[in-house]
Amino acid sequence: MENVPCMTAPAASYDKLSERLQAAFVRLVRDEHLWRSDLYGALRDITSTLAGELELARVSVWQFSQDRVRLECRLSFRADQGCFETGKVMPAAVLMRLSPELDGTRVLEVNDSASDLRVAEFQRRYLGPEGMSAALIATLHEAGQLSGVLSLEHAGGPRLWSREEQQFAASVADLLGQVQVFHALKDRERSYRGIFDAAGDAILVIADGLIIDCNSRALALFGHPREILMGSPPEALSPPLQPDGQTSADKMAALVRNAIAEGPQHTEWTHLRADGTRVEVEATLSAIWLGGQYQVTAILRDVTERRVAEQLRQTSAELLKQRNISLQVVNSLASKLHGTTDSRVIAAETLRVLQVLQRSPLSMFHLAEADGGRYEVVASVGYTDEQTAARRFMPIERSLSRHAIELGRILHSDNIAEDERMDDEVRAILQADGVRSVTNLPLVYQGRALGVIGL
Repeated sequence: MENVPCMTAPAASYDKLSERLQAAFVRLVRDEHLWRSDLYGALRDITSTLAGELELARVSVWQFSQDRVRLECRLSFRADQGCFETGKVMPAAVLMRLSPELDGTRVLEVNDSASDLRVAEFQRRYLGPEGMSAALIATLHEAGQLSGVLSLEHAGGPRLWSREEQQFAASVADLLGQVQVFHALKDRERSYRGIFDAAGDAILVIADGLIIDCNSRALALFGHPREILMGSPPEALSPPLQPDGQTSADKMAALVRNAIAEGPQHTEWTHLRADGTRVEVEATLSAIWLGGQYQVTAILRDVTERRVAEQLRQTSAELLKQRNISLQVVNSLASKLHGTTDSRVIAAETLRVLQVLQRSPLSMFHLAEADGGRYEVVASVGYTDEQTAARRFMPIERSLSRHAIELGRILHSDNIAEDERMDDEVRAILQADGVRSVTNLPLVYQGRALGVIGL
């Protein structure tokens, strides 16, 4: 039995105390600083309020370490010094020895800590050395498990704790538990947001077909402010058709459905930036059930530069291949023409080379006669012997070839049907052969027209 001075008070005094403590609790609950500040700021408000309302020497918040090996003081307020302290540590066994006493109760009433054997270890390690003589120890719980205590401490001799004070301590301990959970969730959300925004890829969160969240990388990718992206369907940030021919709306709807029904979906996608330029991405869509609805997270990796680099490599490889083919063909031509002066052999081999290099289905080699009056076909590719013979002397003087010779440069016509530089008779001959476009290469040496090649 504790040796506690007998103290009584009029009922009216207890009524006033109850009203005052209830009012103090309401102020705490409504204190926006508890929720808007960080956990440390909330603990400062709670511990200092308790110390002031109950005229305490010290109020401390103790919690188990994550491994439940130590008992750590999250914050302690010394009313006599008006300061806050942290860093004290005790073995977890100190609180564990109190567990039987705390089991089934919200507050352990310690009127005289020096003589109360239930808190002997707590008294020896913590209360006594600091000059504390009485305490209210309110339990803190997390996920239904004891996680720590809120210790309200009195100095200067024993103290008989009233029922109103014990209820107040229990209510504040419950509030403290809610505040800790709230700030833990807020910290996790802040951590998630930090990871979300620091991600190297653009991320969109989609619900009911609309974007409900995005990270900073997505804003940079699209070049839109956040308010434009929020509430927009993903296909609104895309061209009407995707490269595979599907409409963006249909393809996105199918991807979202499959992400929900089958699991993560991987695809290539073309988006549009704010300036209208296209951006190629590799997209991964995955779905989770959250807040009573499916939310689909789309991770977009910009591969535009990689695609351009791949295209350049392919183009370079093709050019190199074409160059090698050209060198081989030219070397072959030089070898075959070495020592020959037969113009027909030269013309035939030249056309063969041009066919390899230019892939022209029809070509003719015209040589000028000595007087330059007529041009004779001496070689052809793609024509039968009869066709070549019928076109032996073409009216080149009224054709695109004449313009090429006079200008001394290659001329090309994409559509001979509408090219006014071409004589109607020549046009009719070419159209009869199925020719739609033509390129003319003039052969001029020292100002003298030698002939022309038509491709």
